[in-house]
Amino acid sequence: MDQHTLSVGRDVALIILITEAAVLGLAPGLVLYYLTRWLAGFLPQVSPFLSSLTREVRNLEEKVKGIMLKTATPFILLHSLATGVRRTVSVILRRR
Repeated sequence: MDQHTLSVGRDVALIILITEAAVLGLAPGLVLYYLTRWLAGFLPQVSPFLSSLTREVRNLEEKVKGIMLKTATPFILLHSLATGVRRTVSVILRRR
């Protein structure tokens, strides 16, 4: 083959590859563009709902933490009391 024919073929293949990349890159770009435009109009409608949902979740979290604290407190107190009694008894027995 002639060197000139190879260089022309290479240039044509490069142009086809660049065109293909541009066309394939254009589709996701358009999707992202229209998606952001849609979200810009959609978010103000959803924001009040999300705010109330966040408030409800935080209230629920506070209630659950309160229940957990009320449930765990007696066990913590009993464990600390038992540990104190054990240490006191061991100290008293060592002194004898």
